[in-house]
Amino acid sequence: MKFFTEESLNELQKEIDLSRVLQALGVNNNFDTPMYDCPFCSQEDCLVLNSEENKYYCFECEATGDAISLIMGGWKQSFEDAVKFLSIMFNYKVEEAEKKEPLKFRRYESLEEMSLSNIIDLIKEFKKNEKLSEEQVLVCDRFITRLKQAEENKE
Repeated sequence: MKFFTEESLNELQKEIDLSRVLQALGVNNNFDTPMYDCPFCSQEDCLVLNSEENKYYCFECEATGDAISLIMGGWKQSFEDAVKFLSIMFNYKVEEAEKKEPLKFRRYESLEEMSLSNIIDLIKEFKKNEKLSEEQVLVCDRFITRLKQAEENKE
């Protein structure tokens, strides 16, 4: 698996025109409105683009994200392949980075030793340091929300 520099990925994201990505991948667009068919749920005229933030949102299935997550989720591609596709499409060279060192966390002897807030902190640290897909970020966020609710109910 390849790793890419954060700066290089940020620059690539600035170069991307999501409407061109959708058109290149054959997603239908109702030319009377700025709505597209959603590649996630296949509903017509429910995906809208936010060109200022370079993000998409589906009003039907609530899929949201950037061009990389669009290609990863909508066309079942890996992160690396999504980045390669976009870099070729927009003629931008993405710089490769050295493999990241695994995160180092304090080792606990048992789960009982960890408080819910310790677990929440670990998940937040993981989210911050790893390149996650939109879906993975959402799963982490949902898990954090549930842990916070459990912590509040415990008190």
